[in-house]
Amino acid sequence: IDLKLGTVYNPVEVQKALEKLKDHYEEEGYYEVQLTPETGKLPDADVKIVFRIDEGRRLTIDKIVIEGNSGLSAKQIKAVMQTQERYYFILRGVAHRQRLDQDADLIVQLYNDHGYIQARVESTDVQVDRGRARVTIKIVVVEGPQFFVGGVDVTGTNVLPIEEVRRQIRLKPGDVFSRSKVRESLNGITALYSAIGRASADVIPVTTQDIPARKVNFTFEITEGPEVFVERINISGNVRSQEKILRREVPMAEGDLFTSQKLERARQRLVNLGFFESVKATTAPGSAKDKIVVNIDVTEKPTGLFSLGGGFSSVDGLIGTIDLSQRNFLGRGWEVFLRIRAGGTTQQGTIGFTEPWLFDRPLSAGFDLFNNRRVFTEYTSESLGGDIHAGQDLRREGERLRGPQAGGGEPCHLPGGGRPLPRHPG
Repeated sequence: IDLKLGTVYNPVEVQKALEKLKDHYEEEGYYEVQLTPETGKLPDADVKIVFRIDEGRRLTIDKIVIEGNSGLSAKQIKAVMQTQERYYFILRGVAHRQRLDQDADLIVQLYNDHGYIQARVESTDVQVDRGRARVTIKIVVVEGPQFFVGGVDVTGTNVLPIEEVRRQIRLKPGDVFSRSKVRESLNGITALYSAIGRASADVIPVTTQDIPARKVNFTFEITEGPEVFVERINISGNVRSQEKILRREVPMAEGDLFTSQKLERARQRLVNLGFFESVKATTAPGSAKDKIVVNIDVTEKPTGLFSLGGGFSSVDGLIGTIDLSQRNFLGRGWEVFLRIRAGGTTQQGTIGFTEPWLFDRPLSAGFDLFNNRRVFTEYTSESLGGDIHAGQDLRREGERLRGPQAGGGEPCHLPGGGRPLPRHPG
């Protein structure tokens, strides 16, 4: 409510606050709410306002009635709605007004995807049965005629073959028109250009309606734009993890040709590390049309594990175990672990270390050391040992550690359209 201490008392503002409170309660399903404003005088001619609230029962939805539909069934319409009707004792929906407004948009989207581009929700009526503590939702739709795809065209293609672009279009003449498929086609064409470094390509679907023929003609107007190169890679949110271990997972560096596929690969690799609660990979315009800024923002999560265990055996009696592990030791991406098992006659200990990027290459190497001791009746057996291990991710054999450019110079382009090389001062 908008009432604030120190403002001039105005009965109109009190009534507005009352209506807002009532709307809020009804939004949460409390349609029986009773609100009573009470005023009283305080010293110095001030006024005290008290809202007496009797919330009443929270009413559940008994049923949803769809009227005016013929092209789509009520079942199809209800399936896309967030609001759900009562289903025996399993599901008891609550009528949220804001959610009903969102449902109206979802219903229109459903109709648009089935060719009814003029469809609209005429009204959404909430009918309250206070005796049964139930609510009936009545939704009236106006469908309009169903439209089909007329002509499909593409303009502005110079870099890519037009047939390759056309293969991304999800609609053909004669199909039932669908706005979702137009969006899918747009995204497919955009991704196609991004894959060849044309991240600035602009694709605009232009539609025209032939109402008497019930057809929609549309053209994808393409402005291909220049190739786009990475101007800068910003990494944030890594409080404990060193920037180096994030940057080496990004398959591009300043000056490289940018593609959305590389950006998604970077995001997925950072997720796969298991060091972060969330990973966001976004872009921003660079200092020129052919430059782009990549922003990587992470939220770290605990990467250590500590566990205690115990048991009993006829040989060792009581047995205790301790496990310690850390997958991002010192924020360097090192994996370390310690395991101890001790009983009456047996003691076992193992410690291990792994460097996943030896010499800044996707080559992992590490070692394990162990000490086992067992007491028998006539003698004691003790063994010390270890092993070393190494491995390589063959999928990233050609990749090297990517670091920020020193000096921040402009990229230098090679003759013949080659990839730019970073130019360092001196």
